[in-house]
Amino acid sequence: MKKRKWLASLLAVVMVLAMMPTMAFAAGDTVEVSNGMTFTSDTTQSDIDTWANSAAIITNNTDGTYTVTLQKNITLQQGATSPITFGNYWDAAGAKQPTMILDLNGFTVSGKTIVISNMGNLIIRDSKGTGQVVYDGGKYLAAVQNAGYSLTIEGGTFECNGANSAAYNAAISAAASTKTVVNGGVFDGNGAGALIAYGDVIVNSGTFNGAYGVVSKKASNSSGNIIFPETSTAVVNAEKMAFVVQGDDTAAGTISANGGTFNAPNVVGKIGNVTPQDQVVIAGGSYTADPSAFVADNTALIGLTNNGTTQYAAGGDAQIMADSAKEGDTITVLQGDKITVPDKVTVKNQTGSEITVNGETVQNGAEIEAHVHNYSTEWKFDDTNHWYECSCGDKTDIAAHTFKWITDEEATATEAGSKHEECTVCGYAKAAVEIPATGTTEQPTKPSTDAPQTGDNSNMIVWVAVMLMAGAGMAGTIVYSRKRKHSR
Repeated sequence: MKKRKWLASLLAVVMVLAMMPTMAFAAGDTVEVSNGMTFTSDTTQSDIDTWANSAAIITNNTDGTYTVTLQKNITLQQGATSPITFGNYWDAAGAKQPTMILDLNGFTVSGKTIVISNMGNLIIRDSKGTGQVVYDGGKYLAAVQNAGYSLTIEGGTFECNGANSAAYNAAISAAASTKTVVNGGVFDGNGAGALIAYGDVIVNSGTFNGAYGVVSKKASNSSGNIIFPETSTAVVNAEKMAFVVQGDDTAAGTISANGGTFNAPNVVGKIGNVTPQDQVVIAGGSYTADPSAFVADNTALIGLTNNGTTQYAAGGDAQIMADSAKEGDTITVLQGDKITVPDKVTVKNQTGSEITVNGETVQNGAEIEAHVHNYSTEWKFDDTNHWYECSCGDKTDIAAHTFKWITDEEATATEAGSKHEECTVCGYAKAAVEIPATGTTEQPTKPSTDAPQTGDNSNMIVWVAVMLMAGAGMAGTIVYSRKRKHSR
């Protein structure tokens, strides 16, 4: 019994010893700091180590930028009043000061005040893919604030656990007169918006979650302007509305949606005395709610209904959505004058004027089941032309035959042959015709003893005249000779 107790005690000690390194590593993986610090081109590694116990490494890059790479999780303690700041707004270089790069490197930075503040030029990325910036103070603040010159976000997860205010809380907040570009990342606003802009924001990519999607506001001296370019792959998932504009009769924030995916029960909401139709312009993208009231004139707009659920698309995305339809789906054309759809897709025209569907005219209010011609790859033909034919009977590539003679059997001296005309394109052949027998056999050629007959009698009279004159001359000569002899 004592031996068993001794073995049990030894095993317990071994287990504790085995766990100690892991526990020590976990404890040393997070550093708590009483306040943030400011990172600039003058920051040294010693400054960082003093502030946060080797929680980050700073690197001077060959292109003139500086990278701060996290090595541990960093938490701003309760009561912290200053965020972790990059750049110096009052630097004499202003917008030309060196760009700082924050690589989250898979670690988390959190706090109960603004966690990250840009006062210069900052790029945030996450080389490991699990990095986070989390504000969990429950007040009217944001996880990341751009109050400097330019901010670019390439990756990471940014979360705001605030007071659930659409007007103030956000995962990302962009101050007036700033430039912000979002090229990726996940932005969770929870009960608030994922993004608030008083300045200019371009959203190329990223996922935006929250009660509200993106909020564009009026500042004292400028207004927010959020743009989703035509090539944007951003996705907005909002519980209440995808876009919110705030302002008054004098000015308000604006939103331009030219691309992206927007999943929300309402497209646009407002804060203050503002007319959303004047501040939001939709020229592209796809939507779960009908965006008709905000779609620019002369911009295509359709609704695709599949199994009772309708998704909308505008601009160039309308044709992309139409191409994705399947047999049995219904496409309602709300704006535009033409569209192509797959075979056996129902199309309703609600544009107010006629449109063309796969080249076929459809009157306003009419509904058709679209047909897509599927032409055979084998030629059809008659005596005159050839063509390709669809199963519906429609013809394409109609052209006249191009014939050439084909000899089927050569003729001989005693036997007739045959030949026919055949189209060089489709192979259509006319009826064969006879080649007569030659009627001769081949024999050796014998030398001829007869003088050849030229058949040319054109100079016969001349030759006769010459002969008569020659005879008369000879006769005269003879007579003269005789007379001379006689005179002797």
